[in-house]
Amino acid sequence: MAVYNIIEKFIVGMTNGYRRLLILALRGSVVVGLGVLLVAAAAWFLFGALKSELAPVEDRGVILSIGMAPEGSTVAYTDRYARMMEDTLAKVPEVERYISIIGYPAVSQVISFASLKDWGERERKQQ
Repeated sequence: MAVYNIIEKFIVGMTNGYRRLLILALRGSVVVGLGVLLVAAAAWFLFGALKSELAPVEDRGVILSIGMAPEGSTVAYTDRYARMMEDTLAKVPEVERYISIIGYPAVSQVISFASLKDWGERERKQQ
């Protein structure tokens, strides 16, 4: 019963507080309206000032490639396409070295990591 009384007092207090705030807002509707317009204008300005990307583009000097063969493929089948990925990476002049991992986490998957030359030794970015 004591817990019920505590919760009830809390809910009644919140209801009374909300009622008072609502009455104040209705009495000062012009002020509330101006406040809403001010917040909307500030949001519009800040939204326009934000860059369009979530995070700045960063050249980490690594290219990650992921490949998936059809379900039920053998390691040999996946390896054939992994070698095609490696051939493509070998043709990129900015790539310094690369490695492919075949069959992880499933036989039909391949993941490849390519390390790029130092920033001073290449003209193009990672992207």
